[in-house]
Amino acid sequence: MWRKHSWALQGRLLSVSMLAVTALFGARPALGVPQAAAAGSGATVGLPPVETLQLQDTTVFASAAPDAMRSGTQCDSDGHAFVQLASLAGFPLHLVPSSSVSEVIPDSKRIVVYRATQLPSSDYPHATVTSFGVLPDGELYALIFTRPYTSKGKMLSGPKYYIERFRDDGTRLSITPIHEPPGAAHWYADLLTPFADGNFLIAGTSTTTTRRPSASSWRPLTAIYDPTGRFVGEVTLPRDIANNFNEGSAGKPAAKAKPAASPTQASKPRQYFEVAITTGGLVSGPDGNVWILRESDPIRLYAVNSAGEVVEHFQFSPPAPGLMPFDFGFAGPEQIFLDFERPPGSPTAPSGSSELIGVFNTVSRQFDALYTLPKEANKGLKGLSALACSDGNGGFLYLGGTPDNRLAVFDYASR
Repeated sequence: MWRKHSWALQGRLLSVSMLAVTALFGARPALGVPQAAAAGSGATVGLPPVETLQLQDTTVFASAAPDAMRSGTQCDSDGHAFVQLASLAGFPLHLVPSSSVSEVIPDSKRIVVYRATQLPSSDYPHATVTSFGVLPDGELYALIFTRPYTSKGKMLSGPKYYIERFRDDGTRLSITPIHEPPGAAHWYADLLTPFADGNFLIAGTSTTTTRRPSASSWRPLTAIYDPTGRFVGEVTLPRDIANNFNEGSAGKPAAKAKPAASPTQASKPRQYFEVAITTGGLVSGPDGNVWILRESDPIRLYAVNSAGEVVEHFQFSPPAPGLMPFDFGFAGPEQIFLDFERPPGSPTAPSGSSELIGVFNTVSRQFDALYTLPKEANKGLKGLSALACSDGNGGFLYLGGTPDNRLAVFDYASR
């Protein structure tokens, strides 16, 4: 998903199927696998009042503001934001994603570009960045997708994946092939984040069907890999999302998906289970664990250590109906912020904000705070596009643009 920077085109390109991802990255077919989402825990009780953030500081860069930013911005412990940018081109206008990752450093008003040197196409055909992950110390890793095609665009083989590691000046340190998961006839790696000990967590989908996979054969894949790209083991997430797609005897989709809700709970509207993976995210936490967000209903949040053990597991409802968490990160050692927004095209809420920041406490298992931006936040700006990081002092850093089209970091806080 991409955050548009121009108000004329602003909004997020939420993938309702993997067709959008295919068009953007050429990575995978549209599976079209609906899930009957499990019912949430109902209305969240004891919610704190919504506070309005106020602009505290603005840092303007010499660089021009981008047209769009990919969701999934990550930050290190110093508040440096790592983001994949995009530009608008052609007629009609369309997004052209950057093949690089940019580190935005507010203190020095500096940008470090990673992947400035592209991989040779002879060895890495059509290489694209599928995902990237950042350790708290700022070390960057990228998940690279490759696949060969004929001159007429026909696929010659399945995808291959690599882990690209970088020095802090943006140059490439190493690139490592990722082995296929044992027993997987087909698989797609969507998200990657490193552990401090050199292992990695990869999230995606897989199937054991050797022939052309049916829609119902795909399932979530969450796996640990070692520093050499070797598969270590699969992670079993309790009460994870599931592919509940049923197919009739003639191979056509059944009229209804198998409900995942209990008999006493009403089932939520169906969603595509693989979209809950790709629009969720992975974050390398300050506790040494990788945190997994499933963009599902109810929201699923897990902490996994490098041995593949699930050490934390949460399920909770959004702070207001219709809101979805598009990004998340750490606001403190025991606090995770989630950027809630109303998806494009969804009905307008009769009351309340269309965007909220929720600060979730992993000890109390409740929201400590709820924030919204002031109505005048975007006045005079080209577009306040992306919540990037916590500022470490109870506020939040946004990436956006100034009236004269310069990239800027806006620091918002409640006091």
